[in-house]
Amino acid sequence: MCSFLSIRKASLKTFSKDPKSENVKILERLSAKDKAYFVGLIEGDGWFTAGKNGAYVKYEKGIKIPKTDLPLLEKFNEIFNNKGSIIISKVSEDHIFMSTLKFSNKQFFRDVIIPIFDEFPKITDKFWKYQYFRHH
Repeated sequence: MCSFLSIRKASLKTFSKDPKSENVKILERLSAKDKAYFVGLIEGDGWFTAGKNGAYVKYEKGIKIPKTDLPLLEKFNEIFNNKGSIIISKVSEDHIFMSTLKFSNKQFFRDVIIPIFDEFPKITDKFWKYQYFRHH
């Protein structure tokens, strides 16, 4: 069985080498508080997926929360230079609407999302799902 420390040591270097890249600037601009809050949102209401789409691998990370919290998703998307997409969907006949913020750009994952989750690791069972996602 893998331990948390052995997985952390085996992590791949994926960060962009170009110091002028837009993604590097996004990551540098984020405060520790913003990163920790973002990880907490994913921990509670988010997901990571990596799936095969023909010959390509499709990566996706998202957060799904009630539409009343849409301003929170809009703020995070703004912090991430609008790299995500926000979708509002009806989930029941009782007129319950949900807001979803999704990211799927592979380079954005490598440069921004993965370093955040390496710095602020998950503590629930989603930690293992993230590790699988991270290494596949």
